[in-house]
Amino acid sequence: PALEDGEPETYPRLAVVTLGLVTLCDAIEYGVVMPSLYTYIGEVAQGALSTEQVQHVFGVALAIFSAASLCVKPVLGAATDKLNYRPVYAASILVAVAGNLMYASALRFGRLELILAGRALSGVGCANTALGFSYVSRVVPKRYRTQAMTALGMAFPLGLVLGPACNALTAAADFTVYGFRVTPDNSPGLFVAAILALLLVALLATL
Repeated sequence: PALEDGEPETYPRLAVVTLGLVTLCDAIEYGVVMPSLYTYIGEVAQGALSTEQVQHVFGVALAIFSAASLCVKPVLGAATDKLNYRPVYAASILVAVAGNLMYASALRFGRLELILAGRALSGVGCANTALGFSYVSRVVPKRYRTQAMTALGMAFPLGLVLGPACNALTAAADFTVYGFRVTPDNSPGLFVAAILALLLVALLATL
């Protein structure tokens, strides 16, 4: 059904909600990983780095996440114009899942490079946050657009608040599965990867 001005009366609300949840998870990732990142670097290094070197790697890990996200946003935007939202969102979420799994695996292999590469890939995946606003501007009728934009805009700061709170869950992780050790420091990567995998299924079903 359409309104008098020709705009549709309804829009895919579930898709908008799913994209909002993806944005929420992207923000949670930053908030849940950052508090344990410094100690995780020290744990993976196993005493091979000085305090100053650990601080340096910590700064690089933070910067590489943001830099990767910033640089890839225009690329995802251009890809969306050519391929539409579904494949671009799906690909970016898969990259984020891979990045978080790589990050969590750094302890297993004792490689700091996996932390940095994992954060870079996670940053690439999180670059999809800007796509949600583009999607809303294209598919949501004007009468609902401001409401949808506002709700979508609230997802990121809400995620930044919920992220550190999720450490209450990851802090309890201390077990080993088939030789893979899960600790409070690498469990945030597994936690975020699991959530993103679920959101990928939801996105493919709704978008």
